Amino acid sequence: MPIVGSFLSSIGAVPVQNESNELAGIRAALRVLEQGKTLALFPEGRVCNHDGLCPFQPGWAYLALKTGVPVVPSIIPRRGKIYMQIAAPWTLKKVQRPRQEILEDLNAKLFSQIDQMLKNL
Repeated sequence: MPIVGSFLSSIGAVPVQNESNELAGIRAALRVLEQGKTLALFPEGRVCNHDGLCPFQPGWAYLALKTGVPVVPSIIPRRGKIYMQIAAPWTLKKVQRPRQEILEDLNAKLFSQIDQMLKNL
């Protein structure tokens, strides 16, 4: 989708998950957050082809813990009119080296909250 890619680049989007350049994407995302800018991520890392949620990737949790920025759980349902539902922000303590089990716990917590938000539509 060259048009979508061009649009996303023009608004400052940073591709974070790209198998050939994943580390560069993570570094770019860290720079955005360290500059105090907003970074929107889709924790599934892709668009799902069904109504349910796909498994979440841990990159969002890693970035939040490394920088200590707040996480704002949000959903943009793909039904009818386009709108966004935003939950209360999470405040995470900055961690120098996030452990895998912490990333997995945060992933499960976010997945549960997003799933509940979708069910309550």
